[in-house]
Amino acid sequence: SAASLPPLVSSMDESFEAGVLPVGWRVDALSDAGFSPTAEVSFTGRRALWTPALDAGEDAGIELRGRFVAGTLRMRIRVDGDAPAVFVDAVLPPAINSAAWTEHEIALSAGPHVVRIAYVCTRHGSGDGRAAIDDVTFTAAGDPPPALVSSVFDALAVVSESTCAGASPALRD
Repeated sequence: SAASLPPLVSSMDESFEAGVLPVGWRVDALSDAGFSPTAEVSFTGRRALWTPALDAGEDAGIELRGRFVAGTLRMRIRVDGDAPAVFVDAVLPPAINSAAWTEHEIALSAGPHVVRIAYVCTRHGSGDGRAAIDDVTFTAAGDPPPALVSSVFDALAVVSESTCAGASPALRD
């Protein structure tokens, strides 16, 4: 029924300043850990989503679920260690691997979507892999993109097709 459908997302500007997961966000149940709001790291403001320190072979995941108008989802991602993979209903864009905040963008068609962001620690040490997400925006097609906080990007994304090769099949599908 129409009453059970989630509200239509036509815009979003989320920097996790409330210190709780916003409506539509949830920890990926198939992951060893999740992302949670923290004041330990942020691109702008005081908070961002941050994984706990992970050991080699562990993963952390979070999902953004919603019914979207056609548009573009943007987010800043930072990795201390290995690369997160971004999934939208199926594997689409490549992974990002950068210790600096990098902007990542995904075009969404109109309709329901589950955006999964998964980080798989492949380091050989223990407790030294982490990833962060901040400044998530959604702009409907035809709308101007949100103003950038800074005109200088921290770094270019380093693309690696093999970074998430060790991810469990559940995270890749």
